[in-house]
Amino acid sequence: MIGVTRDFTTEMPTPVLYIILGFVVFDLLIALVVVRSVIVTNFGPLAKDFPDEEPDEAFRDDAAPWRRGQSFAMGLLNLGFSMAVRVDGHAVRLRPGPWVRWMGLRRLSIPRSAITPEGQRRGRLMLHPMRVVRPGGQTVTIRGPRWLWDAINPNEEVQ
Repeated sequence: MIGVTRDFTTEMPTPVLYIILGFVVFDLLIALVVVRSVIVTNFGPLAKDFPDEEPDEAFRDDAAPWRRGQSFAMGLLNLGFSMAVRVDGHAVRLRPGPWVRWMGLRRLSIPRSAITPEGQRRGRLMLHPMRVVRPGGQTVTIRGPRWLWDAINPNEEVQ
């Protein structure tokens, strides 16, 4: 049939399209479950040990504004540009962004007495290690922005 054209817009898509779409959706769900479990496994114990608390009236006056879009890492998990941070006289307060909260991370208030800087000062774009002592005595190392490392470390270097 020369000169006859077919209209492909009215035909049903092939089963291959549905199979590919099913694999993509299934892979996304598996990736979300894995990421959520990694976040809850790494940061979950810290969130339980240091739940968010409203600062006392004595500490409200010296509270700095929230710094949004800060990066933190723990182990292999890197939460790039997804945390808001505020340091006051009592605690370092971490507020995760919406997608990280949806993944299971809650707000944290780590007392300044429980967090100490580690190592030497690095470049501006590098994450700096900080040791957090949990109530049971275990230590956890998190990596955060340089300004926070400087704020909790009045000395320039720690060995």
